[in-house]
Amino acid sequence: MNRALGTLVTLTWLFAMGALIHRDILPFWQAQDPPSQNIPPGQFQVSIHSRHGRRIGTTWVTTTPVASYTLVASTTRLDVGALSGLSTMAGELFVETELTYAADDTLDEFSLKLDSGALSAIVSGARYGREYACTATIGPVTRTLSFDGELSSLLGDSLRPFTYLEGLHVGQSWRLRLIDPLELLRSQSLDFTTQLVRVTRRETIQHAGRAVECLRIETDGTVAWADDDGRVLRQEVRIPFLGKWVISAEPFDEASYNRAETVLDRLRSEKNGPGASPRGVGSQSRSVVRDDPVN
Repeated sequence: MNRALGTLVTLTWLFAMGALIHRDILPFWQAQDPPSQNIPPGQFQVSIHSRHGRRIGTTWVTTTPVASYTLVASTTRLDVGALSGLSTMAGELFVETELTYAADDTLDEFSLKLDSGALSAIVSGARYGREYACTATIGPVTRTLSFDGELSSLLGDSLRPFTYLEGLHVGQSWRLRLIDPLELLRSQSLDFTTQLVRVTRRETIQHAGRAVECLRIETDGTVAWADDDGRVLRQEVRIPFLGKWVISAEPFDEASYNRAETVLDRLRSEKNGPGASPRGVGSQSRSVVRDDPVN
């Protein structure tokens, strides 16, 4: 009797472990090469709306190719002062990112700058062999960390995980490393997560008043739709404490982009004081904390 019970318990445990490996571990082992990051040169723009349809922000993206690398820079302007979960700040939040890709499509360097009325932060990283060495300055504190570049083929931020996805096909999967700018506000800590991205099926969506056949891309908390040219037309992103945001491609508005840059420069000048560089990040760090490597 005891032997039969032990055998049953063992088989149940093996079955549970097999299901766990099949669901949570095997997909990461089987992840394929990521889509090309050969983003076409030019200027792009997306709107950001709350789940209730209220416009809460805009992102402007500029891609600049040069002889040996490509720079993808973005500016996001968010009106999140009235939203729950961010009671430490009022007014507007700006997030700037810069991604530098080498000629072979490898991400060489990246930076993320966050500015609000209450806090400034900057996260920067550079590739050294198989790893990225990162530095995060959040208010008065600087943290250093590293993570394996092979475990996360692409880097994005949780507010807009995808920019351009060329050469997709149903069944494709890859790893995505995400940084959460809002976590810098909530806890003043740096949070990288690695997620598995899957292309699940073809699907027709309504975009700019017309039906467009797209590929549906899914990862934890996000569903996105990209057309056959690689343009990500729509993303639905679930933001912790804030609910679902809907991000949609729209024509580039240079006037609104210039206004946002003017407001951002003024915000930084007011925080840094007269004579400070308007594109500066904020106060100098007064302490350094070293973290364990991020896996």
